Amino acid sequence: MTPTPPDRLERHALLMLIASLSGHVGNYVFHSLTGRLLPLADYGLMIAVLGALQILHLPLTALNMAVAQHTAAHPKASRALLAKGSRLLLILSLLVSLILWMAQVPLLTFFSSDRSILLPLAAILIALSLFLTLTGGLLQGHQKFRWLAARSLSLFLLRALFCLVLLLAIYPAAELALLAHLLAMLATLAVSLTGIRHCIAEKFSGHASRLDLMPVGLQTLKALPALAGFAVLMSADVVLVRRYFSPETSGRFAQAAVLARMVLWLPLPIASAMYPKVITPGTAARHTLRKAAAYTGALLLLTLAGFWLTAPLLLNLLYGTANPEILSPELVSHKLISPELVSWTRHMALAMAPLAFTHVLLQYDLAQKRFATSGVLLLMAFGYLAAVALHHPTIESLIKILLLTNSISAIALSSHMMMKKSQT
Repeated sequence: MTPTPPDRLERHALLMLIASLSGHVGNYVFHSLTGRLLPLADYGLMIAVLGALQILHLPLTALNMAVAQHTAAHPKASRALLAKGSRLLLILSLLVSLILWMAQVPLLTFFSSDRSILLPLAAILIALSLFLTLTGGLLQGHQKFRWLAARSLSLFLLRALFCLVLLLAIYPAAELALLAHLLAMLATLAVSLTGIRHCIAEKFSGHASRLDLMPVGLQTLKALPALAGFAVLMSADVVLVRRYFSPETSGRFAQAAVLARMVLWLPLPIASAMYPKVITPGTAARHTLRKAAAYTGALLLLTLAGFWLTAPLLLNLLYGTANPEILSPELVSHKLISPELVSWTRHMALAMAPLAFTHVLLQYDLAQKRFATSGVLLLMAFGYLAAVALHHPTIESLIKILLLTNSISAIALSSHMMMKKSQT
């Protein structure tokens, strides 16, 4: 009997975790810069737009996973997959741009903004997300985690650098912060293409016309509902607050939400490293899942405990020395880091925590091509949006609804996995 090769989950997860931590440093430098330099309403607008883009981008990881699985199974078809996939994504990008142009009035009204430049920026960012998803799937399928780590570093570190240059050299505005994000994504795409060329060029073969993308497309469509539900639960809060509360309140809540997401982002690389290792069903895959869940739980508990104790310090480090001249007049008279903001941050961290487990279970389920989690996550997402739309008297009520729906999602997926295990 051929021995099972080591999954190297620990090594690859550690590599991705180190890159993620370094990227998070750059990410929080970016938010510290924008939080201090932008007017509060502009900061809320920027975070709301990025949140909306995240809701659109996260379901695209279905494409990432489908490409990764196809690449792992057919590594020599990489050239054809890249060429044909790029042409299809270019067409899709043009369609998205047309839709945004046609819907510009209701979209700007929804975000309480009159800055039409936001829509072209959003269209380009969506297009870049599509191509980054394709190239990331190729690298992940070949398990080129060093290049995946380089992608993460380039995006977050360069975004902070470009933001500093643009906001100080020109003027502090949400659209320039989004432009910095766009430039960093362009650089990240260049890193991705370089990694593909250097790491897997020897495996490129075949012609694009001979490649059947139907399996990749079908798998992407099957995974989209589950990932769309997860995206809403993870990122819709800043968009909803922008919709239902004042621009200044959305800016203050954005500060709490950005920092609280640290609890969720830190364990995510474990699931990313796990995904290509559990594609083949069997005992080894279940063992890898148990390890990934255990590591996620341990890291989550440590992060949550430390975060709860140090939330006021972290808020002050990130936002506490903002220039009062750029704040709205009604906020100049009191501290930016208020007890209310600290409370929002702590409770948002609690609301985000269950999603770390949900993400591990979701990645495993999709890797196994089961797609049985879609109904639960879509139901929770619709329930969350409906509950907030019907009842949003305070920020605290929104956070409680989010905590409840995220907790139910994690429990439901855990129960689903246990039922599947008992049937095998």
